Amino acid sequence: MPLSPSQERELLHSRDIVLRGYRRADGLYDIEAQLTDAKTHGFGNRDRGYIGAGEPIHGMWLRFTLDDTMHIVACEAAMDHTPYTVCTGAAPNFARLAGLQIKPGFLKEAANVLKEDLGVKNLRSHVEQDVFVFPRRTVLAEKVDGHLERPLRAMTMQGPRVTVVRSDTIGEGNSYTFQIKVRRLSKITTETLAGIVSYGELKGLGQWRNGGYGRFTAELYELEDVE
Repeated sequence: MPLSPSQERELLHSRDIVLRGYRRADGLYDIEAQLTDAKTHGFGNRDRGYIGAGEPIHGMWLRFTLDDTMHIVACEAAMDHTPYTVCTGAAPNFARLAGLQIKPGFLKEAANVLKEDLGVKNLRSHVEQDVFVFPRRTVLAEKVDGHLERPLRAMTMQGPRVTVVRSDTIGEGNSYTFQIKVRRLSKITTETLAGIVSYGELKGLGQWRNGGYGRFTAELYELEDVE
């Protein structure tokens, strides 16, 4: 429903964000975002000299390419308008998001739960900034042993809707090796890292971990510092 009538007012600044999702011919998906903002009055700017009324302050584009598992296959950004020249230098960095998966992170969740037990203040923040897992995309098993399904309910503009979420499962006994690299001088020690991964015995990996699935044991062999 629309908002109630407003008092007499003057528009000063507008910022518009447009998001669009596309299914590509190759089976991947593109998510594109565009951000544009402008003021209704001109003003001086250190790098651009003067930005006139209605002239874009920011004009930015971002495209994620995703696969069916929500892994980022590619990412690119373009900046047609920025308030400062230094801003455009950030655009190439978005390509580094390739390989990440859009999902809640196990290490961050474990760090949030165990921060008091492990005696590191703001432990989740340290994990986000200092801990890196390689490879970024991990195949837990070549063969799927079964499936789990559950209903997912949501209220939409057309009323309540129900869909079925289906996930692949693998049996016990599978193992794999990966690297966890920790930034040099981080507060994350070998003992801290061992405590975090041991949480997997209680609550595991994947979207079904709240139901007791995905639990694991881990052996930590060495802590490798990175710059």
